[in-house]
Parts: sequence; C-alpha cells; structure tokens
Amino acid sequence: MVRVWGADEGLPATSVTDIAQTPEGYLWVGTLLAGLHRFDGVQFASYHGLNTPGFRGMAVRRLFSDRAGRLWFNTYTDALLTWTPAGFASAREEPLRVERLLWSGTNEVLLLAGNRSLWHGLRRQQAWQWEVIELPVAAQPRFSADAEGRLWHVQTNGALACWRPGQPRAETVEPPFPGQPVRVLTADAHGHVWLGTDRGAAVWRGAQWEKLASPPGDAPLVVKRIIPAALNGAWIEAGGRMRRWQGGTWLAESPGWIQDMGTAGPLAFAVGDRRGGFWAGYRDFGLLRVEPDGAFLRLTTRDGLPSDSLRLGLVDRDGFLWTGYERGGLVQIRPRLFEVLGSAQGLPEDLINSVSEDPDGALWLGTHRGTIVRQAEGQTTLLPLPPGVAGRDSVAAAGPDGAVWIGVVGGGLLRHTQGRLEPVLPRAQLQGDPRVLLPARDGQLWLATLDAIWTFKDGELRLRHRANPAGGQERPAALAQTTEGTIWAGTFSGALLRWTGNQFDRVEPPGIRELGRSWALWPARNGGLWIGTTDGGVLQLHENQFRRYTTRDGLPSDHIVQVMEDGVGNLWLATRDGICRVDEASLTRFNRGELPTLRVSRYGRADGLLTIGSVAEFQPNCARGRDGRLWFAMLNSVAAVDPAAVRLNPQPPTVVLEEARVDGARFWPTQSAAIHTADVRDRTPPALRTPAGKRDLEFRFTGLSFGAPERVRFQHQLAGLDADWIEAGGQRRAEYRYVPPGDYAFRLRAANSDGVWSDPVDLLRIRVPPHFYETGWFLGGLLVLGAGTLAWTVRRVTRRKLQRRLAELERQHALERERTRIAQDLHDDLGAALTEVGLLSSLAQRSTTPADRMREHLGHIATKARDMVTALDEIVWAVNPKHDSVAALGRYFSEYAQQFLQTTPLRCRIEVDDPLPAHPLNSEQRQNLLLAFKEALTNVVRHARASEVRLTIAVRDHTLLVTVADDGSGALPPVAAEQADGLVNMRRRLERVGGRCEVVSTPGRGTTVTFLYPLQTVAP
Repeated sequence: MVRVWGADEGLPATSVTDIAQTPEGYLWVGTLLAGLHRFDGVQFASYHGLNTPGFRGMAVRRLFSDRAGRLWFNTYTDALLTWTPAGFASAREEPLRVERLLWSGTNEVLLLAGNRSLWHGLRRQQAWQWEVIELPVAAQPRFSADAEGRLWHVQTNGALACWRPGQPRAETVEPPFPGQPVRVLTADAHGHVWLGTDRGAAVWRGAQWEKLASPPGDAPLVVKRIIPAALNGAWIEAGGRMRRWQGGTWLAESPGWIQDMGTAGPLAFAVGDRRGGFWAGYRDFGLLRVEPDGAFLRLTTRDGLPSDSLRLGLVDRDGFLWTGYERGGLVQIRPRLFEVLGSAQGLPEDLINSVSEDPDGALWLGTHRGTIVRQAEGQTTLLPLPPGVAGRDSVAAAGPDGAVWIGVVGGGLLRHTQGRLEPVLPRAQLQGDPRVLLPARDGQLWLATLDAIWTFKDGELRLRHRANPAGGQERPAALAQTTEGTIWAGTFSGALLRWTGNQFDRVEPPGIRELGRSWALWPARNGGLWIGTTDGGVLQLHENQFRRYTTRDGLPSDHIVQVMEDGVGNLWLATRDGICRVDEASLTRFNRGELPTLRVSRYGRADGLLTIGSVAEFQPNCARGRDGRLWFAMLNSVAAVDPAAVRLNPQPPTVVLEEARVDGARFWPTQSAAIHTADVRDRTPPALRTPAGKRDLEFRFTGLSFGAPERVRFQHQLAGLDADWIEAGGQRRAEYRYVPPGDYAFRLRAANSDGVWSDPVDLLRIRVPPHFYETGWFLGGLLVLGAGTLAWTVRRVTRRKLQRRLAELERQHALERERTRIAQDLHDDLGAALTEVGLLSSLAQRSTTPADRMREHLGHIATKARDMVTALDEIVWAVNPKHDSVAALGRYFSEYAQQFLQTTPLRCRIEVDDPLPAHPLNSEQRQNLLLAFKEALTNVVRHARASEVRLTIAVRDHTLLVTVADDGSGALPPVAAEQADGLVNMRRRLERVGGRCEVVSTPGRGTTVTFLYPLQTVAP
C-alpha cells in the first residue's frame, strides 16, 4: 500500500530532502523550501528560520538520528543543529556541510563532511568541541564505523585500516582476505561491519573478522554489493547471484533482482528491514523490494507512487518504509492487510450485496444491479439473469452440495448447478423478495423475505414463520445454523427465533430494548451463537446464557452488522467504525475478570479497506473460505483478510506531552520544540507554577505509533482533580476550566490499533497557587499586627465573606432566572406549537376528513415541526456556554439572517468586523439581543416592501453595534412607530440588558434599526 502526504494533508507543497526517526518515534522530514517538519502520523509541526532560533534559512539538506536519541540536521546554509527532547540547539557556530553520520556515542559523534574530511565531536558542558581527523584514504573513500566507534576505511595504498577515537593516527589491519582490494565496506544498524572482496565476504562483530563461507559448490564470492538486513544478516550480490546470508546460513535467493538489476550500478539507497528483506531505489526504476524469501517486486507510479525516481528511504521502528520526492510529498509504503475486489479489479460494479464460497473455493457475489459474479483462480465470470427473470439486488449463497442459490428482488429464487442458472420459484409464490439465504447441512434451503421464513427442498416450499408485528411475530433479519444443527433467526425487534423441528420458539435476550435489530448471526465453535445488533453491541449465547459486549468493554462501536469467527476462534466484527478483531485469548481472560477491557484490533482504510462501511441488508454478507480467509461485503467492494497474516503490534504508543497552556497562552515548553516523554532518561516530569488563582489549563499531547496513528486512543487524568481516567478517543488535547488552587499531575496513557495500552505516565506537575489572601501565612501574619488591627481585619474578612455569600446568592438567583426563562420559552414556543400539532393530528386522523383537508393539516404540522426545530435551536444556542462571546453572536446572527431570508426575494448583504472580540456575553444578554434581532428582520419581511437588507455587526468605542437596514418604503410616522408593538418590544429588550435601540426611517428610502450595547457593562 502506498500513502502520500502532501499539501492537502498538512505538509507544505515542497520537495522532501531527507527523512529520519528519533527514538521516541517522531518522524522528521526535511524540505527544500519549508524547513523541518515533525510528524506524529496525524499532524505536522513546522520549524524554520522564522520560528526557531539558530535555524538559518528554510532549506534542510540532511537528517541523522544518533544512538543517544539526538536528531542532527544540516541546512543548505551549512548550519549544523541538533534536536533532543529539550529542544533545538546549535552544534557548531562555523558552517559545515555534512554528508554522513558515521558513528555516535552518548556525548560523541563522528561525521563525514562534504569535502570528505572527518570531524570528531565531543560534547562538554553543553557545548560541542570539534577536531578534524586527517587520514590517508583512497581516491574513492569508503568509511564504516563499528559499535565501539572504530572507523574502518581503505587507505591510499589499498590497505585496510582502523582508527580509534583518541588515537593520533590509524592502524593498518590484517584483512580477512590478504592481497585482495576491498570492493564493499558497509555497516549495519547494530554496529557490525561488512566487507566484500573479489575472493569473498566477511563480517566484523567486535572481536575478529568472520568469513562467510561460499554456498556449497560455488567458487569464491566476487562481491559486488552487500545490503545488511535483519539481525546478523545481509543480502550479498556476488557472482551474478543475489543471496541472503543469515546467522551462518544461506537462506534465500532472488533471481528477480538479478534479472532486473544485475547490471545496475550504485543504488540511490538500500535499506534492510528486521524481517530480512530490503528496499532500494535506482534511477527511475521505481521502488525496488526484495522479500525475505527472495521474491522481487517493483512499485511504480501505477501503484500510486508520485514518481519513479527515488533517492532516499527509511524503515521506521514499525517496519514501514518512508520515502520522499521532489514536489511529490512524503510517502509511506506498508503491507496491505486487506485484499479488495471492486470495479477496478474486474467486478461489474462496486455495490456488492452478498459474498459466499462454494465447496470448490469459487467466490460468488450478489450485486445491486442483479448480475451474479463468480470468481475462481483469478478469473471473473459474470452471470446475467436468465431470460424472463427481471429484477435487481441479487444475493447468492453456495450450499454444501455445490448448488448455488440466488435470490433476486423482483425475480424470485434461482439455482445455479452444473453450469446453468435456472429459475426455481417466482416472487409471487414467495410472497416477497428473498433477502437472506441459508443452505442448511441437511439439504434444505432456508430463506427469509421481509415478512416470512420459508424452507425449500426437493421442490417443496413450506412456510415456517409469518411476521405479524401487531400480533407479536417479529420480522426476520438474519439466519444461521449452529455447529449442532439448530436453525436460529434474528429479528428486527432484537429477539431470536429458535427452530425446534416444527415451530420457532421466541428467545428474548436481556435488555432487548437496548439492542435494536439482531442483524448478524454466526455459529460459535463451542456450539453457541454470536449475535450482532444494531444498537447493543454483540451478544454471545452459550448453554442458554447470554453475555453482552459493548463499547464499555472496548468495542469500537455498538453497531454490528457482520460477525465471524476465524479458524482459531478470534472474533471478527464489521461495525460502523470499520472492521475489528477481538482476540480469543483476551476474550477468555476478560470473561474471567483478568482484563479490564477487551483487546480489540481496529482496521480501516489505512489497512487496505476502501471504506469502513459494511453491507447489512442482504445475507450471507460475510464468509469464511476454505483457505481460512475471511470475506466481508463492504459498501463499495468486497474485502478479504487472511487471519494467519495478521501481526499484532505489541509495542504500545509512546506518549508525549508537546505543550501546556494556561489561560490560552503557551506556558510550557519555553524552548522551541521541547517535549516530555517517559522514554527519556530523566523520567522526572517538568514542574510548573502558574499565576495565582483559578486557571484554565490545556494540555496538547500525542501517541507515537505509525501502525495506525489515526486509531491511537487516549485516556488522561488530572490527578488531584479527576477521580478516574477520562476517555478521550483519538483527541490529542485535554482542557480543564477554572482549575482551583492546588497541586496536580497530568497523567496520560495510550493504546495502539491492536488495543495494547501503554503504562500510565505522569507527564507534567502543576501547582496552581492561591492568591496571597487565601494562604495560611497571610492569615497568620495578621495575628501579629496587634489587637488594634485585629478588629479591623475581622471586620474586613467578615465583609468579604458576606460579599462572597451575596455573590453566591446572586449567582443562584441568576441561575433560577435563567431556568425560569428557559421554561417559559419552552412553554411559550414549543408548548403552544405541540398543542397545535396535536389538534391538527386529531383532525387529520378523522375518517370524515377530506383528502385535501388532510393534506392541508399535514402541511401545517410539517411547518410547525420546522418552526419548533428552529425555536429549540435558538434556545440551545442561547444557553450553550460555548457561544458566550461577541464573536459567536456575530457568527450566529449572520447564519440566522441568511437562513431566514433565503426563502424570500430579498437580497442580503452582511458586513461583520473581522475579527470580532471574544468579549463575554451571558445567555440572558444573547437571548434578548437575538429576539430583538429577529423582530427587526421580521418587520423588514412583513412591512418594509424592500428589495435588499443590509446587516452590519461591529464594535466601536467598546460598544457593540448591530444594524439592520432596508431600502423599502420607510416606517410609519414617528408617533405611530413609537406605538408599534415590534419597535416597543425591541426597545424593551435592549433596555432590559442595558442597551438601547435606535430607529431611523425615511419615507421612500427605507428604515435603519440599530442596536447599541455597551460592552463595558457586561458582567465578567
């Protein structure tokens, strides 16, 4: 799978110059024109010369990550900088162009410069000290450093030499193949040095050179290329063959590499992975891949790459390859877990209704247009409906005898056998459309329409169940046969029907009102039954006992439309949130009370699915194949997964605190790009002290896991305030309002897409101090002032307490007024409207009401319903604290005016200050302003006879101005206008909250209504 991040995904439209990953998991992307970017899999953070001290310019040349966890980066201005969790720092004042990082230690580094000079750096007292190492090297120097920092290289005389840090000069070393020039010299990620000559290859593991024995029967190896891969392994191209050597054994060969790349020169890059394969780039050949078993692949633009020319690659700690392009963005290549079939793979359409596999392993699909699809051994065959059969929405189910049963909406039941598709039962005989098909093991076909369940065998059709919702008989939604042979049906009511041999018995699960429809059934290995519901999660029925699993237990959704077990008992669910897998071992442990939640793996588009939506209406909509693969009918394709190929990620995300804000302003870190994570050596979290008094706190964090970064879930807790963990889902931000004085610790944990949780970590300690008059020392100090000041102090404190009490009483009184106002609004607006709807409904239900009058009543009901929705929206807006600001009022008034006037012939022009201040407005103030504003618009529509309305919202001299002006006929004479109810109401509402309403009307030129509201009168 190829995934590209570009301008639309947050990476500026520029060329990627290099990629690196630091130990905590961040991916760093260097660009030509937009600086350095830190990527957590979801969002990019940008650093460049305009926002980062010491960063000169906008262009990054090279990136390196050393063993101590530092990121080194070199700009096109030859500035050399480092990044650690403490932030950015300059590593050298003078320019230096770096090509490679050869070796690094805790406070030591060895760099190869662009002029082929060697630079040895030591970090002392927070500063780097540098020296140039002069070594006699060949014209085309080759350097490799081992784990201890020894630098291996070829001298001008062709001899192999080794330089150690602290030595004045290099020592000549006896090579493993005396007299042979060194053709290849490279090092792997573990510090092992690999050497190749015309007589063989060898590896240095810290004590001596170990020669690689030639494969049996082969001449000595004439080495052309060595690519380290996996631990103690490498791919070695020698003698016209590319072979993998691992732990003393030749394991695999890649003829495909030799066929396509045998004559290739130096590669642009080659990186091995921990599985034993490698990736490479060469000219415009695209991306080259050799699997651990030697299989050779080429990915090109046909596979989704932005270009076939690559020059860099990085394998991250999750095993995925990253590369970048000129103007092509950042690219990730990862294995595709789900195989998909759709129109792009030869299907006649993307809308698939059902999926089933016959005993020969052929796949049968029902489609929306009615065409039947058979796919076997990579060949797709389309079976149109036979002559005389018309319909759409086909569903296909293969029986154990090889016959394939096909239901068609409008076309009845058909059967495919011995290569022929023939009608069996017309729709009229079934009295409905077959939607669910179940070929039973005894040769009977069970089928369900919307209202009935039938069986068919040997030409005999028998009714087994007739739905009659009024009489308590449920409509069928699903069918399944357990391992012991019992037939079960799921119903629209959530109840189950169990076939006893001559009738269906109703079985009611606990909490049936919460379940919705029982829409998916699957026989469990233990003889029980799995039931997927539309609203209540998944149920397990075993030995007549039900057990229910929901989102509270770790499921991603309670909407389950497909259920399957794989060959080893893991549970697979198709949900509203994609496909998920419940590990059988964790399910057992959860049932025993050993785990707090289920361990659930979640899969979506990043795993190869074209959509997260699954088919529910027709069945069978999922199937398990003979080879163990699981097939799911999705909304726009068919998806298959091999459970044996699933590799769970045991590594939990690394949780990182990126920023802490106090009252909306960044408070930590003070150093650009600094972070805190439990993986750093100093595990003590930062300690902050805020200004005194109640504060708003905000924490911004992330969880680093590139397996499925969008599906990383978080739980956070502000210890000292939160009694338990707060479920945050994928939200990477936590906000706390009006935090009282005290000592707190912000704690975080995260789970990857396979449900593996990290340990809880304290990421930040915060002290919110009280005001000085709230502290104990202040009160104690008052006691020593003497008896003369004590009385005054007591009186002052008493007054303050009384003021606080009065303020509390006023707040409670204001709350009661608000509740009374909301109740009055609900009674006046919604109560009256609901009464009218009830009366109109009664009139419409009378048998004597003529049809035209009934339509008129129903039209009035619809109009009233829309009015009630609008009224309720206004009430909710008025009481929602998120909208307690002038800026929010401006947005709402603008949207309201457009919606209100869009059904009228009036043109609407809106002018709003940008930005409006975030000055607070309480719900009473906003409610009165809104009602006055509505009254002004209503007057324009009803009385002004205007063609245009102009709305202006602005703040001038700390006064909010809302102006509604029209170009109509003008208002009534002044005396009459004063007495008009609408104008009186507007003035009263503005006066009620401390504002005023001004009306200017000119006959023939229109009317201007202005609401003036002084912001300084707004209560804090």
